[in-house]
Amino acid sequence: MADAEEDMLIIREVLDGEVNAYAKLVDKYKKLVYSRVQKHVSGDMVEGIVQQIFIEVYKSLSNFKGESKFSTWLTTISMRCCYDYYKKKKRNQESPLSQFSEDHNAWLDSVGSEIAERSFSQAEQQQHAREVLAWAMDQLPAGDRMVLALVYLEGRSIKETAKILEISSISVRVKSHRGRAKLKDLITNQLQRLEENEE
Repeated sequence: MADAEEDMLIIREVLDGEVNAYAKLVDKYKKLVYSRVQKHVSGDMVEGIVQQIFIEVYKSLSNFKGESKFSTWLTTISMRCCYDYYKKKKRNQESPLSQFSEDHNAWLDSVGSEIAERSFSQAEQQQHAREVLAWAMDQLPAGDRMVLALVYLEGRSIKETAKILEISSISVRVKSHRGRAKLKDLITNQLQRLEENEE
């Protein structure tokens, strides 16, 4: 039996009152959902978001018509829940430099210079770059952050990103352009502050 047929049978069971059958879908797709959520949400929040996603999926199960794969539909709900998490999350618009470790400050200070190549191994540079990018991404508005993550980090198309976030393709392009510019400004501003502190 194909996956799609198996999923539809389980969904019919659940909708017909066999609520315990839902555990089969959860077991089958929990790794997929965890991997998606971990890309977008900080570690301590992953478990709660995953639970919320499976609650939302259960509530919306009657809306699944089988026009796409269940995994695609589930991924869309997962991304929307991550997006909602960032829309609701209260965070400061600007993080103080004290939030950076000495290693982060050193990396920021040496970006684009020969010192970076001499001071850190390539693996260390990449790790610091990922951490600084994660920090900068977290400073962005939820919409811009999700667009950048879906388009540039996950390699999704403009059209697919628009469908997942339920916005127009034009909005995806605008948020993508605006988000990249803000990322550049955030990192540049931090570098300038570091230079000023050294003087």
